[in-house]
Amino acid sequence: MPEHELLKSQLELAVHGDLDALVAVLFLHRDRLERLVLRQIPVSLRRRLDAEDIIQEACIRAANHISGFNPEDEKHFFAWLATIAQNLLRDALRRHLGPGGSGGKLQFAQAGESSVMLFDELVGDPQASPSAQIAADEGIERVRAAIETLPEKYREVLSLVYVKNMSAVAVAEQLQLKESAVYMRVARGKEMLRDRLGSQSNFFL
Repeated sequence: MPEHELLKSQLELAVHGDLDALVAVLFLHRDRLERLVLRQIPVSLRRRLDAEDIIQEACIRAANHISGFNPEDEKHFFAWLATIAQNLLRDALRRHLGPGGSGGKLQFAQAGESSVMLFDELVGDPQASPSAQIAADEGIERVRAAIETLPEKYREVLSLVYVKNMSAVAVAEQLQLKESAVYMRVARGKEMLRDRLGSQSNFFL
């Protein structure tokens, strides 16, 4: 079967909920995506901004939204995936290179901030006012509490990725899972969190 037909068939399966097909499609494009992201990270920021974190989050977001992709448009799948990664990278660069040069509170690969990043993905970026910061802190606690209600396999992975700030590779090694399984558990866990948070969960790419 020609490669484009194979990709199309895998995409059709992925769009209809086949996780194995989804993993196959994402990993087929992973190396190319990594090269793209690495080329766009300034050398001066490569110690502070980890391409792996961006690729990991891009794959998770693609998994969350694959049902909206038209499998007939398989030639543009990489462009779709790359756009997700580039949006994440653009936001990360803006935070690092914004006014004053210090960036905002969300920086990839900065310890202690991943749970804040997850909260922002779930409910939107809080404003900087004191009252909004209090609300944000309360929101983060709600997210952490919601994580504790998840089935163990999702709770464990989300806690390692977003609370302990571990990479998918490190989590896979610790839990003796395939890296693809980590991505899928994170994607499914975040979907379950959105259900639990209800109207508070309204911000996804």
